[in-house]
Amino acid sequence: MPGFNRSLGITIPAYRRPEWLRASVRSIIAAAKPYSVPIFVADDSADETNLGVVAELRQEYSNVFHVRNEVNLGIDRNIIKSIQICECDYVWPLGEDDLMRSDAVGEVLGALDGIERKASFAFVNYTLLNEDYSAVLRERFAPIRTDSVVPSEEFLARWAWAIGFIGACIINRRLWDGVDPSPYLDTYWAHVGVIMESIRGRNVLMIAKPMVLKRIGSPKVFSWSDSTFGVVEGWADLMNRLVPIYGEQLCGDGARSFERVFGLFGRFLIYARGEGLYDAEGFRQHVQGTGRGAFYVAGAWLIARMPRSLARLILRVSRSLRILWQRAFGAVRPPRRTMNLP
Repeated sequence: MPGFNRSLGITIPAYRRPEWLRASVRSIIAAAKPYSVPIFVADDSADETNLGVVAELRQEYSNVFHVRNEVNLGIDRNIIKSIQICECDYVWPLGEDDLMRSDAVGEVLGALDGIERKASFAFVNYTLLNEDYSAVLRERFAPIRTDSVVPSEEFLARWAWAIGFIGACIINRRLWDGVDPSPYLDTYWAHVGVIMESIRGRNVLMIAKPMVLKRIGSPKVFSWSDSTFGVVEGWADLMNRLVPIYGEQLCGDGARSFERVFGLFGRFLIYARGEGLYDAEGFRQHVQGTGRGAFYVAGAWLIARMPRSLARLILRVSRSLRILWQRAFGAVRPPRRTMNLP
């Protein structure tokens, strides 16, 4: 494949959000074009939803490649597909509504120079933005300030939650190809399972500087919004599937670190209640009889009966305080609205 850089490729598992896809790819083009880094779109729409946008983007950058799935593969399988269609040494997947910093590709290519001597996978930090990219919610989602190299076992126990977001992953394609993804499918986190198995006994390079801007907010932001509890519970399922590789202790630590970071199930349940995703029936399905402590069960019961308006108010106040904090002390600015954001 002449004409582009084979050391790094960027992939996007896309669905039916063409306007966000346009904004995302344009941000990637700005970072990738000076280095001839290719962009691959694995289109799971199984229809013509994204064709016009892709054709438009190919006019702007010839190294945009599009593969449309004949049938809808779903989240796990399309992420896997997006990595498989990238014929580069390292693969950087990105969500279709995430933005890339303009200097990100140059920074990552520099980090990958000689990476084989010290690590087999690279984690890149990311910044959380609100739904319309107008405000920074958290400058560095992983609270690290300096680059480091850690063993895969430590990474699983302390940091694996951070690569649930695919944009944080710089994947060694050779190692990835040596793992069968099927044991991890249908957890919503199959890519994490493949990565962790592929780097067992190796090191991880952790890049502290945020390279990607990820938006979060109400369920409409996420393509899996109709499976919110399944996604959350899928992490524990994934850790169980990794036990034969890493052992019960490390996988248990990985499950607990995920719960701590995402507020499971305190902040998460308030969020779910405010968005109408959690109620008394949800309590019976997802909390009651799970063996959790009496204090947690009592709190979950109260949240299930909390007025949705109160839960939404708590979320709004929390979000506003976070934005004010970032504006006062954060270094990252929201992107200018120059990419035809929806």
